[in-house]
Amino acid sequence: MSNQTRLALNFPKSLLGWVVVLFYLIGLEYWLGWDVLLEPILGLNRELFVAALLLLTFSQLIRAMRLHDLLCDRVADAKPSLGLVFSISAVHNAVNHLLPSRAGEFSLPLLLRQHLSITLSGGSGGLVWLRLMDLQVLLLLGCVGAAMRSALPENENGIGLVVFFGLASLCGILTVLLVSRRNRIKNWLGNKSITLAQLLHYVPSTPINVSRQIAWTSLNWIIKFVTLAYLLIAFLSSAGNPMVTLGFAITAILGGELSAISPLHAPGGFGSYATGVVLFAQGGNIPVVELAGAAISLHLLLFGTSQLVGALGWIFLRSVKRRR
Repeated sequence: MSNQTRLALNFPKSLLGWVVVLFYLIGLEYWLGWDVLLEPILGLNRELFVAALLLLTFSQLIRAMRLHDLLCDRVADAKPSLGLVFSISAVHNAVNHLLPSRAGEFSLPLLLRQHLSITLSGGSGGLVWLRLMDLQVLLLLGCVGAAMRSALPENENGIGLVVFFGLASLCGILTVLLVSRRNRIKNWLGNKSITLAQLLHYVPSTPINVSRQIAWTSLNWIIKFVTLAYLLIAFLSSAGNPMVTLGFAITAILGGELSAISPLHAPGGFGSYATGVVLFAQGGNIPVVELAGAAISLHLLLFGTSQLVGALGWIFLRSVKRRR
């Protein structure tokens, strides 16, 4: 199937997604009002607002350093510059936020091929590895949030902690098996197809390299989660809920982030991110309307930051392309 045929078949589905987003944005005006949604952001303390933007941008830099480390580990000759990798990662992140159903994921292998001459199969395999690392750390952060919430007197049920710990353990076992049997699987795939074997080219092959990947991933998500958690606490406090705990906020943020990496991700994340936050924040005795308003304001700030950094990355990539 040609690219033009694939685009033609996917166009109605993409158009429907954006129509739903349009109705969602119009519905927000009638349900809550855009002035109510933007007021928490505009009312943020200037220092907190600037610090949040810097920390969210810094988390993207950490994400790019993880990708840079992964690429340099497997490239023998000329290693890519961190600035170029950061721009690629920023554009990929912006496109991922923008497109529905994780369609933006395909932009990373394409960008790697265009700017670093990495094969599509190699870039796709590296992307799968990065997402496996993300899922592992997200589930572990879910364990932290669930443990902090279950420690409170009003939340004695620790079922959330058990679920997150079980899923994190399964993900960890999968990671260990993939790394320990990487060469065997690669050789087996190589007998079938060289293209399939290239999927594992950018999977780390030593415990030290895997440890570095886990460290970069953990640092990225910890910075992002703590920043978003304190923003959510600030938004809820401005709505009259001053007793929100960090554990509650972390668990709520987890819902939004899991929705963002799932096929249920809406165009721009509009609706799906806030829904994930609200669903994972149940049991906090906060009115749904106030919780939804804070979640939508949080998503608007996160989305705006990703698009701003992505635009800067796109400008840099354009300038690099013109100099070639």
